[in-house]
Amino acid sequence: MFIRLMRFNIYLLGLLLLLALTGGCKTKTPEERKQEKMQSCIRIYREVYADPAGNYDTVTVFRSNPMHFTVSKIPEITEAEVEAARIVEDHGTFAIQVKFKQRGTWLLEQTSAMTKGHHLVILCTFGEKLAKSRWMAAPYITTRISDGVLTFTPDADRAEADEIVLGLNNVAGQTSHVMGGAEADAKKEKEAKEMQKQQGKPPQ
Repeated sequence: MFIRLMRFNIYLLGLLLLLALTGGCKTKTPEERKQEKMQSCIRIYREVYADPAGNYDTVTVFRSNPMHFTVSKIPEITEAEVEAARIVEDHGTFAIQVKFKQRGTWLLEQTSAMTKGHHLVILCTFGEKLAKSRWMAAPYITTRISDGVLTFTPDADRAEADEIVLGLNNVAGQTSHVMGGAEADAKKEKEAKEMQKQQGKPPQ
């Protein structure tokens, strides 16, 4: 009797384990897997004056009403500094709002201070296999942006804006797991001291 009971318990345990492994794992749909792989790039350039050395590019923003801008050759901020992105709704229209990490916040503050009275020009690359690339916006900067949040109205439809936001959040999630724990804290502290030194602030 004891042997039969033990066999029954082993069988029951195995059945419960099988149910936990199979029933507890939800199979992702092809669309869900596709969305997880989606990536976007954002490059933020500063509007500059043309110089004899040729350290600038001329770009065109807005397809329906084209505007030409002279921008720095090298972006001031990239997707590597993005913490999160989202769509914000406003009376039937929408905008993309990007929140930057600590280093990106400092870069945005510094760049916006230098660009006051001019434009930041934004390039986005997005979509499946990064197939789409477009000069997306050129927000006019009137004041220093110190909170690390940049909001702009994209030259894109809602579906494209959703793709951009999804891809930026995926990239942000991937870069946040590259480093962790004490190593990440040490890196942040070092960057903070370097940025404070560049801005003439005493290290905290």
